[in-house]
Amino acid sequence: MRIPTILLALPCLLTPVARGQPRIELGMRPLRFEAAIGPGRAWTGAALVTNGGAAPGRIRAEALDFALDGDGQPVFGELASERRWSCRDWLVLNPWEARLAAEASALARLTVRVPDETGEGGYHCAVAYRLEPPLPSPGVGLRAAVRVAAAVYVVVGDPPVAELSVTAMELERDAGGACAGIAVTFLNDGRRHYRATGAVLVVDATGGTVAELPVPRRPVLPGRRQRFRLRWPAGLDPRADYALRFDPAAESVQ
Repeated sequence: MRIPTILLALPCLLTPVARGQPRIELGMRPLRFEAAIGPGRAWTGAALVTNGGAAPGRIRAEALDFALDGDGQPVFGELASERRWSCRDWLVLNPWEARLAAEASALARLTVRVPDETGEGGYHCAVAYRLEPPLPSPGVGLRAAVRVAAAVYVVVGDPPVAELSVTAMELERDAGGACAGIAVTFLNDGRRHYRATGAVLVVDATGGTVAELPVPRRPVLPGRRQRFRLRWPAGLDPRADYALRFDPAAESVQ
């Protein structure tokens, strides 16, 4: 089954601030960036970055690596684990730095320049914008900042998408032996990311399905196993015996 690309983003972040410091809020639209280009080519997109806070500040652009942790949550930074499939060094951001008034927006451009020698595959990285407020008033002592980030996916050539593959499902129990959640692991042995789809079915001792838990529509990056954790469904006895099945055709959740 061919799996479409998912684009993951953090749309808006709020930061708690010290007493006396204005509220800080930063947003970005659109939330999805995707490029399908060949070696030696370039692609340009744009984002609308918004300072939704009550004070002006400076935005600073960052090119970062992107990955998912062992729970399926996004991680941004300079990540050695992502160098094989990273497009961070291909990003050109303009502007790198600019002043942004309170409750104002600015257009920020990003360009992806694919090196000539790049092999066929799906690459990923992130673009982030950091909002730094003015220096605090005397006596405040703290200066908070906030960052918003979105993943960028670049498909070079036409690499095939690996078949969706679930390699493990397990009930996670607390110290008292009660079911606390479910962990499901996907495998991507291909050269291009795909998104997780389907649902985990919880089956009781009679063989009947008592719960259907959609998996999050998040990326499974190339060349790795990715685990996602699902919450235990409310109202289901956590101490009973259950089996797990996977339905790839079930509807997923965003």
